[in-house]
Amino acid sequence: MHQVLSNPEFLAEGTAVRDLENPSRVLIGGETTPAGHRAVATLAAVYAAWVPRERIITTNLWSSELSKLVANAFLAQRISSINSISALCECTEADVDEVAKAVGSDTRIGPAFLKASVGFGGSCFQKDILNLVYLCRTYGLSEVSCSLTIPVRCRRCCCCCCCCCESKLLLRV
Repeated sequence: MHQVLSNPEFLAEGTAVRDLENPSRVLIGGETTPAGHRAVATLAAVYAAWVPRERIITTNLWSSELSKLVANAFLAQRISSINSISALCECTEADVDEVAKAVGSDTRIGPAFLKASVGFGGSCFQKDILNLVYLCRTYGLSEVSCSLTIPVRCRRCCCCCCCCCESKLLLRV
């Protein structure tokens, strides 16, 4: 009998081969049945040939799929946050790079993804956020879906109500 597994990739543009050879983690999700557990263990054994066991995370199917979507949503939120702060820095004559360095030195936050730019690119951020929005709406979590659209709204939104901005789900590139 065949089993469906979830094995999302966490590869970044420009470092994909290095990320594959030395991943920060490998995520494998499967059915919570004896056959599903065996299938997950089989794939984990393949990865164990080059990935330390403590970096191989096994979950159920939904946890695996949502983990990938949520990771990209978090990264997009960080990028959107520093980009928003850059506008305030321009108004106050603060240096956004200095602010990002100071904020990133906080061990709870860290320096990754705090480089201000015109937006965020890549093929996954917008797609994954919109998948989360769809899932939230499907399960009746409209307030949650509304908060997820913040990173992909137009930069100069006319109001703080996301209802009018749903048509503006565009990446700034």
